[in-house]
Amino acid sequence: MKISKFFKSENKSTRGALLSSMLFPFFLAVISFALIAFHSFYRNREQAQSSCMASMNLLTQRCETEITNVINSSASLTKNPNFLGILNDTADLNDAAVVFGAKDTMLNFASSYPIVQDIFIINKKTDTVFAKDGIYTFDKYFDHMFIYDNYSKEYWRKYRFFDSSGYRILLPSQISTPQGGIAVLPIVMRRSADTKFNNLLIINISIDSLFKLYDDYFTGDNTKLFLLNNYSGDVFFRTDDHIETKNLLDTPLYQSLLNNQSFKYNMEEFGKSLIITHNTSNTLSGYTYFTVIPYSSLNRLQIIEILFALSVFVLFGIITVLFSIRRTDRFITPLNRAIATIAPQQRPSGNILDSFMLAAANMRKLNSDLSSALPFAQEKYLMDYLNSTEYTIDDKTQNMLHSSLLFKNEYFSFVIIQTYPTNLVYETYTPEERANIEIGLYTIIKQLFAMKYPSFAFAADKNVLYIILNTTETDTLDDISNIIGEINQLFSEDASYLNLYAGLGGNYKGWEGLKQAYKEAITNLTRINKVSSTLASNREESLNDAKIAKLYNALISFDTELALRLINEYCQNAAQDQRRLKQLYTQILTTIFKVMRTRNISYNENRLDFEVYSNILSKSCTDIYREIILLLDKIKEAENSNSYENLGAEIIDYINANFTSDDISLESLAELFKVKPTYISTLVKNTLGVGFHKYLTSLRVSKSKELLAHTDMKIDDIYTACGFYSKPTFFRTFKQDTGVTPNEYRKTQS
Repeated sequence: MKISKFFKSENKSTRGALLSSMLFPFFLAVISFALIAFHSFYRNREQAQSSCMASMNLLTQRCETEITNVINSSASLTKNPNFLGILNDTADLNDAAVVFGAKDTMLNFASSYPIVQDIFIINKKTDTVFAKDGIYTFDKYFDHMFIYDNYSKEYWRKYRFFDSSGYRILLPSQISTPQGGIAVLPIVMRRSADTKFNNLLIINISIDSLFKLYDDYFTGDNTKLFLLNNYSGDVFFRTDDHIETKNLLDTPLYQSLLNNQSFKYNMEEFGKSLIITHNTSNTLSGYTYFTVIPYSSLNRLQIIEILFALSVFVLFGIITVLFSIRRTDRFITPLNRAIATIAPQQRPSGNILDSFMLAAANMRKLNSDLSSALPFAQEKYLMDYLNSTEYTIDDKTQNMLHSSLLFKNEYFSFVIIQTYPTNLVYETYTPEERANIEIGLYTIIKQLFAMKYPSFAFAADKNVLYIILNTTETDTLDDISNIIGEINQLFSEDASYLNLYAGLGGNYKGWEGLKQAYKEAITNLTRINKVSSTLASNREESLNDAKIAKLYNALISFDTELALRLINEYCQNAAQDQRRLKQLYTQILTTIFKVMRTRNISYNENRLDFEVYSNILSKSCTDIYREIILLLDKIKEAENSNSYENLGAEIIDYINANFTSDDISLESLAELFKVKPTYISTLVKNTLGVGFHKYLTSLRVSKSKELLAHTDMKIDDIYTACGFYSKPTFFRTFKQDTGVTPNEYRKTQS
């Protein structure tokens, strides 16, 4: 008897039971879903607000704690006598050791606290600023190096404490520097712990670093943090990894931010938003943190999800009811046929849905067993195809392999990696250890190829790894050869344990091309991890004169970044040979100390160069490399310190003595003093306040005035004697400087 016939005539109550079992849960689920959804919506919105307020409180506490730690830790600065001497105006700033020691203390302090942007000392008595990159006049520092938007140069010059506090945190300000704009929170200190200073210590807290703490407390992308200067109305916020500012002083939002902890506001950028503030006026300083949460971000996602789920639920219910009412007899028949298809031995007994679920569970188990065997089937199928001379692959099988192996390109290349363990491996390792070594080896090789190409790797034979590379028409074999070279380099030291062979097939189109690449890979199979005599000789080779000269020129021109790249390049091939590496470090240190003597750069320890040199070479290679980095830093610091000033005086003296020469130029000076032309230009500008060409011209014009006034020399002789290369140039330059021609000037002096 057919199930449908039974369902229609012999057991009509089944139809009613089926309809009841569908309709009643459906309507009950709709009502429950609606109630739960709306309740969840309002609850989640309140939770989002509460969570944001809690996170805001934690963030501000963290920021205040970080700033307090910096203030309390400033006492460590006074432990350095050099730094304390500069703070109290008792140190000799002409002593290079004192200056270097103080700068080193400032650098170490700034690097120890990520929120510290900069630190400097203001000496009002001498009208100077001592910073970690040099000593500046008051005007130069606040006009060119650090220009505060909210605090003028005169503000710092006249700054006074009007109470007994040891420090004061100022309001946030934007700063312009030669490197770009930054936003800081300045801290002015006149006392740390029990130590009082004669000068002012300024510590700038990076607002950007405070904003980075935001990520530790806010995980969503829909909120934004702002920092408000309560008095100026300036707002600081982070955009694309830099700080921007905006002024809210004349807006209604400004008063709301000062008077409310949490309120709704319709912002131009975000629309209707929830704004949560945290005012720090009662703790460290008068600034306010506030977070903006757009209502659209609170509502949008949840509303969309609710409407979508509800629509699907209603649509599904309607279809189910209609289908059940009109096609009840056809509802059971497909289930019965499905059971007969997926489980022929299964017969409906009792509830037909239970029978169907049991059959489906058996089918899932069968699919699971098949999926676990699929990789082995793929490997077997591919190897049969690659080794067959007649077998061709049909379109259906091609599509299956493409989809299962993620082959998206039309071209293929083939690599074979074959390993032969030596007797030493069998004597040293257990079978389990040898298996782990092979797995690790093959994993490394697979990853090297997978980083560059879509690939499928399998070990169908013992000690052989087959790698199919899915390439494009434009791909060449050079990159694949480079990867094989990397494998050679990785295992070149293990030749006594493992003989490593590699074969590479060409880049061919289609599955027939894959078979051709496979055959070429077998033909090209050769050993790759032999240590060549060329490599051995290279390890013993020292740095030649050309490499030493290249390193010397980089150091003498203060290009320490290029010098470090050269050092890493020279030492790359000797990284695994400590003896060879130390030989290279010996040559590099010799060059560095030669440059330091030439530039009059002293080491911070009170010892001779050869003593420092010997002490460094007695350390491990890792420690020697660290010492080399420190020496490069000293050379870089010397560019902006006393050596910089000495070189500037030396260059100015040379210009004063040779300005009448017609071949004096930035390029000739750079070649003479072994620095870059741009470095000469900057040095002259910083030393004299005018550019090189303007200064050179003023010297030549002054000399020509002297000759015109006190000699009878002809003008044709005067302009050549003063270094002008043509008479028209001399006349034009002279008149621009004096307002009269040379002839007119001579008449006024007679």
